[in-house]
Amino acid sequence: GGSSNARKGVYSFDWSPTYRLLAASGVERLVSLWNPYTSSDRPLGTLAGHNASVSEVFYHHQQHLLISCSVDKVAKLWDLRMQRCLQTIHDDGVYRPEDRLSAFAFDEARSQLLTAATAPRAWPLVETAMRAATAGHDAPVIAALYNVNFAQVVSGDESGRVCVWDLSDGSLAFRFHAAHGAKMTCMSFDEAGRRLLTSGNDGVVRVWNFSNGQCLKALRSEASAESSSGHAEVSCLLFLLEGPYRHIVAGGWSRKVLVWKDTRSVPGGVPDDPDRELAGHAEDITAVSFGSPNLLATGGYDGVVLLWNLDSGVVRHSLAAPAAATPREDEARRVGQRAVWRLLFLGQRSQTLCACGADGWLRFWNPKDGEAVWEQHAGHEGEGLVALATDPANALLFTGDTAGCIKAWDVSRFVNVPWL
Repeated sequence: GGSSNARKGVYSFDWSPTYRLLAASGVERLVSLWNPYTSSDRPLGTLAGHNASVSEVFYHHQQHLLISCSVDKVAKLWDLRMQRCLQTIHDDGVYRPEDRLSAFAFDEARSQLLTAATAPRAWPLVETAMRAATAGHDAPVIAALYNVNFAQVVSGDESGRVCVWDLSDGSLAFRFHAAHGAKMTCMSFDEAGRRLLTSGNDGVVRVWNFSNGQCLKALRSEASAESSSGHAEVSCLLFLLEGPYRHIVAGGWSRKVLVWKDTRSVPGGVPDDPDRELAGHAEDITAVSFGSPNLLATGGYDGVVLLWNLDSGVVRHSLAAPAAATPREDEARRVGQRAVWRLLFLGQRSQTLCACGADGWLRFWNPKDGEAVWEQHAGHEGEGLVALATDPANALLFTGDTAGCIKAWDVSRFVNVPWL
């Protein structure tokens, strides 16, 4: 057969019996594809894109991929059929004694690239979707978020699969896997809509570049370090912007409100450990919302809503639903009908706080003095309310229940209700 003519030396090569191609890389910043059954001294093709010497190259035939990694810790995933780059991964970590990636593998079960220097790290693969009907989700969907900047919808399911959909024609643009132990539970965007936040029953909050599936940061707390105890799950997640300050807020089974500062002064934008942990809930935290200025609302499984001053971390008010008419109704509500599943501040209506939950009621609170100003059963035929949204003018309110029913409410006519 022929021989490769790599003038400056070869660092790595791999053979594909499927494509009958030899891939080689070295000091030159190219990946060369050779046919060893010919006598040509020229490669069949070259893959260009690395800015440093390419130290590793290997095939993954099930996904029709060629994976290359350069000495500047940049990995590229190439489509063998089209000979084009599908995804670029940059590891911005600093490793000692040698600042380089030394080991590589591909996890077929989770469709992710594994790299290691001093510790292993997983990089989910972005799956470029075909316009044919490729299945989006195989597990229950836990969230669907609209991104106004990109006119896309990002959805996530319990298995950790994240799908990005083109809203113009409903096609699947791509997808990746966000590993969160056994279950992913919640998602949120940052204020610019460029980063995706996810969390799950492992208690870890992960920050993603959702356009290429790269994990930018993994945020941990004391609860996530003890995930085997069963108290780590994060149930609600929020990114909030208050003046020049940005925060990531999470709540869940630890019963603490975890607050991380989002700052550009550390790699990945966010310190690993929470800036604050606010304690005050007696039961699991199930909902969170933010109202300017510095007003954070968190709801619990026991139906209690706490209003916090975000600056001081002090509870300003503790809100709860009125007691039931009879002891039997109160006991029934106590068993499992108290949980607050969604909270929403109506910024155009005096920052009124709206709450809904397992008992099917809509409740409105005055956050200034902590007084209830209106409540109404939403009439969702015995179903709990698990979704709550509004329009920019806060003229409409949308509720969704556990049976899939959605209702639209005109709240612009609250003309005789104080505070609303």
